[in-house]
Amino acid sequence: LDSDKGARQALFVVEKETRTNVLLLGAMHYNPQSIALVTNAVDELAHQGKLAAVVLETCERRWQRTMEIQEPGTILRAVLDNEMQAAAELAQTAGVPVILGDQEARELGPAAAEVLKETVVDFFTPFSGGWSRLQEDIVGGYQRCFSTDGTGLKMGDLFDARLLLGLPVTLVRYPLAFLIKAPNKFIPLVTVLGALAALPSLVPTGEVTVDGEYVASQAEIITSGIFFVLDLLEPVVILRLVLITLLQRRNEILASNIREACRHAKGKGDTVVAVL
Repeated sequence: LDSDKGARQALFVVEKETRTNVLLLGAMHYNPQSIALVTNAVDELAHQGKLAAVVLETCERRWQRTMEIQEPGTILRAVLDNEMQAAAELAQTAGVPVILGDQEARELGPAAAEVLKETVVDFFTPFSGGWSRLQEDIVGGYQRCFSTDGTGLKMGDLFDARLLLGLPVTLVRYPLAFLIKAPNKFIPLVTVLGALAALPSLVPTGEVTVDGEYVASQAEIITSGIFFVLDLLEPVVILRLVLITLLQRRNEILASNIREACRHAKGKGDTVVAVL
């Protein structure tokens, strides 16, 4: 495709069973560069008559909410412009199916809670194999998600200059969309984060001795210890949640739905586009 030349987030593969072309488009949600990449690729395939289907990394529940809030032609559709709706609208115009291929949102919460529980237990049980399990999951998850042979997605692809230029737009649109679509989750989250940030300022301070030496209060010592443990635990939790819950398990579901779309492709030259 002319539209994806030089794009580090576009990858052509051939589905092994059906020999159907699959174009994987990695997107940074709400990023203008990602929107342009998806729009150009889907539009080009549609005009060539080679577009078989578009698979979106979203589920029925999230998609319905998006369509309710950001109905085509509305102000919010323009303000919260995104690659998913751009691809879906082009596919619908071309008369090809739009497949919602992601794990259901209601399944993500319990899955994330289970991984969080396992991570905390493993973190505090290093002599019972906990740290070994953490290392295995994080290293293995990274290797599964990022190419080690130069043929697939590489960590450097996330730092594409064009994506980074659009990052400020993403950082405005993403939380705004979260607030509008799920205020019952956004507001408590922001409140908890704000409370944690303000906690150190609420702790009773220590005293300065006559020799000019600062002696921390017991509350300061305890708080510092808690935040030290949290600072160590935070990256481990985030990595395991992202690599296992948000990527590995969802990727398996997405791959299954992409394969199913390939089975329904009408011609050998047809291409299934997956917006991820």
